[in-house]
Amino acid sequence: MIDVTSFPIRLKELRRAHNITQVELAKKVGLCTMTISKYENGGKPNYLKVLEMAEIFGVSMDYLLGFVDNP
Repeated sequence: MIDVTSFPIRLKELRRAHNITQVELAKKVGLCTMTISKYENGGKPNYLKVLEMAEIFGVSMDYLLGFVDNP
C-alpha cells in the first residue's frame, strides 16, 4: 500500500537536493508554481508530471510516489 505522505516529502527533498526552486521545476515540467506548491503540500499529482519529475531528479516514479525506498 502506498504511503500518501511520501510524495510531497520526497518531491520537496529532491527539489532542494538538486537546488531547484519551485519556479524552476514548474517551468521544466510545464506547470504553474502554485501546482508544485500544492504537490509539496499534499495535493493529488498528475502522474504524467510525476514521471517527468522523476526523470529530472534521476529517480524512479515508484520511489517518488513512495512505493519503494530505493531511488
